[in-house]
Amino acid sequence: SKTTVPTFESTFVMGNVSGRRSCCTGVVSNYVPDVEFNDDKLKHVADSECRPLRLKVLIISARVFDVRQGPAPEAYCTCEVKGRPLTQFETHVVSGTFEPEWDYKATINDISHSDELHFAIRVGSRMLGEATISAAAILPFGFSGELRIDDGKRAGLKAYLTVGIAPSDQMHFPPPAALTAEYGITLPPRGPSEVLGAEFDLMDRTFARITKLKDGCINAHNSEARTDHQVKVNDFIYAVNGSRMVNQFMPLLMYGGTELILLIKRPKIFSVIVPQLTSNLGIDLYFDSDKSPGVLITSIGEGHINDWNMKRPDLAVELMDRIIAVNGVEGTASQLLNRVQTCSGRRLDLLMLRAGSDSPSALPVDVSLLTKVSTNDLGLLPQPDPPLARTAIVQVFVRSQEFGGHDKSANGHRYDTIAIANGFIASGLSCQLIHYVHEQHDVFFEVCSSFDVVIVRCSPGQIEADGGEQWRFDDGLRGLRRRGIQVWPAPDVTAMMSARDALVKIRHLKVGLEDTLVYNTAKEFSRGFRQTMAFQPRLLKQNQGTAGEGIWIAHLKSGNYCAQFGDRICKDEEILTLIEAYDGHEEKHTVAQFIEFCVNGCTEKAGEWNTRSRGKFFDGAKRAGGQLVDRRFCSRIVEGELRFSMTGGICVGITHRQSKDGGLSAGASGSVYTFYNADDDKFAQLKSDFEEDLTTLMHTLGVPEEPLPLWWTADFILASPLAAPQSEEQWIAGEFACACPEIDECVAAYCTPEEPDACYSDITPENRIAAKRLGDLIGATAIDILQRLSGRALPGNEAIRPSVRTQRVVPPPPN
Repeated sequence: SKTTVPTFESTFVMGNVSGRRSCCTGVVSNYVPDVEFNDDKLKHVADSECRPLRLKVLIISARVFDVRQGPAPEAYCTCEVKGRPLTQFETHVVSGTFEPEWDYKATINDISHSDELHFAIRVGSRMLGEATISAAAILPFGFSGELRIDDGKRAGLKAYLTVGIAPSDQMHFPPPAALTAEYGITLPPRGPSEVLGAEFDLMDRTFARITKLKDGCINAHNSEARTDHQVKVNDFIYAVNGSRMVNQFMPLLMYGGTELILLIKRPKIFSVIVPQLTSNLGIDLYFDSDKSPGVLITSIGEGHINDWNMKRPDLAVELMDRIIAVNGVEGTASQLLNRVQTCSGRRLDLLMLRAGSDSPSALPVDVSLLTKVSTNDLGLLPQPDPPLARTAIVQVFVRSQEFGGHDKSANGHRYDTIAIANGFIASGLSCQLIHYVHEQHDVFFEVCSSFDVVIVRCSPGQIEADGGEQWRFDDGLRGLRRRGIQVWPAPDVTAMMSARDALVKIRHLKVGLEDTLVYNTAKEFSRGFRQTMAFQPRLLKQNQGTAGEGIWIAHLKSGNYCAQFGDRICKDEEILTLIEAYDGHEEKHTVAQFIEFCVNGCTEKAGEWNTRSRGKFFDGAKRAGGQLVDRRFCSRIVEGELRFSMTGGICVGITHRQSKDGGLSAGASGSVYTFYNADDDKFAQLKSDFEEDLTTLMHTLGVPEEPLPLWWTADFILASPLAAPQSEEQWIAGEFACACPEIDECVAAYCTPEEPDACYSDITPENRIAAKRLGDLIGATAIDILQRLSGRALPGNEAIRPSVRTQRVVPPPPN
């Protein structure tokens, strides 16, 4: 219950002290664009190196730029065109914080397309670190985000500078999204004798601020949790089991008879300094009792605090901020007020505390019932309001693996998630980032039923590695599809596209190979392989496995191939030369031994084998992947393979990948990559053939009701004779993949033992721009496919952009 606080005689210092809780209106952001955002201004800057440019530069802030112990330095930032010191400008000095905010604007004249901007953070004449960004990474649309700071010496330095840059006569950019810090934990049901082990401050009636931790369930959680999910004093609980109202979730929290899902914000702590307290502070305060652990600011008027806000907008005091210490000493409300009264005429230091801002992933769909696995959404743009459609990206954090899996940034998100999410947001779709926790399976899919689109970004094997069941997750996705919710990729699409027998289904397409067979039983294999092996060298693929496992290339040692298919069959004693694609090693066995190995494994009848493969490729029958695909071996595979990166029916890039040592497997010894534009004339015929095949591909694979995946890849190998001219080259499909293709430009953001804190800001500006272009195209493709599926424009999207070209859906040709 609220109590009326004592009145003080020297009220000139504090202003009004009241037991009534004021309405919190917050503080408007101190960043006001001086140019209105206008789509009509998105003109492409001419790519002429002789045209001088004027750039607007906004130096916003830095974070954690010096890891040494000791007082925070008096820091400022400089910017110049690299190699032209006369262009340098510098910000004002900021002191008292390791996360300085400058919000300093300037203009640089006469910068060319080949120049670079150089930023440096300095203390006096000493440079703490520097960063460089090329004009090519800025043009034509500008740059807004963090730059990695490096001093070239200390390995422990991990720092980032936030800037905004744009051509002065072009668009203006919004400031980067704030770095929010929040997380979620799950506490098991408590027994009658177990306690939570925490004390709380509920003064603002919005959060449960943790003021003390002692023995109990929370400390038990901390003893086993990873560091960034350990609960700390001054953290703010803002939701319990989906409830965001303190008066509703506190009984749940204190009783604890059921499992509790807590969503928690980290605090922002900063200092406010009044050099000499000579007049009214100009603030109204609230506290529940004399023993409250701090006081709450309920209004701000004329006085020292307002003066501070005008001078230091980067550390401005806001309504509902707490004062938790005066002149370095913490205490109760009564003690803090008494200390303030004794500071008249002297310096006053106030330690302020507030809850972090909401994550961009918190809305528009309420996901507070889900455990928040990530600690922040660094780089994610603000959600559109209202969105054209509500989408979510689903990820899996593998709790038993370092960093949560090989593909994770330090905050728990997959390293390329932000690029895709921002592409959706840029297209007018909201995009929330969530994680699948298998213990919350039913709740997870109930929450997902409120989305219009669910994008699955879980690497193969991660759900099982985290203790879940892939089939159960897939069934949940199928349930969403039955409700009319679009899933990319749908589990049946993933299964059909990645299965080896997909090559059999497409054998009549232009990128297929007609003598491609599939064996579902040992009897079919024994009969069919003897016939195909007598005709041409073969490539046999088990219908499961990755990176070349279960893939064998077979040659007749004698070279005695028949001229026409079916002219003869191989005898059991004929010798085969076999090469395993996984590592390129070679073995020699008879036809009978190879058949025995494929059917029954390394038995005495199969002879001695030098492979880690167990054989037995038909175990479990077709339902469990027990199949072999038999295809003609194309010897020009040693020349490498082409990978088309696709969004829907659009090729956005082509990569040629070849083994460094000229081997069969590009993954066995490393690869050499050559990148081509999607419209490169060298592959015009293949692209034309593939585009024609795309019109029937989903029908051919057995999922006619599904659109093409949103982000997928198609690999091709050469099937034409060595002497064939380029105009007559025949490329055939070797594999389709849509489970979780990577965005290569973002690889700097995933954690390794050498870079355990890798994050979105470690991606170079050039690669961030390239990833943005790709993400924007994926978002535009999503809009186009959703409109085509619904037969109408999305609400408010009637004139969003000309429709990008997607696949036409027509019945397949007869086999």
